[in-house]
Amino acid sequence: MREVGTYEAKTHLPELLKAVETGETIVITRRGTPSRSWCRLLIPRLRMSLP
Repeated sequence: MREVGTYEAKTHLPELLKAVETGETIVITRRGTPSRSWCRLLIPRLRMSLP
């Protein structure tokens, strides 16, 4: 689990999203207090067949 401030989250958003996609949990803090937590959401993909 990694903690980042709101400014760092804003400026490094693409890198943080890639880290979350690989399974890392990111906690976003506001003035040192945890505000949000990002983690990978595991949802099975639905296969759709087109006619």
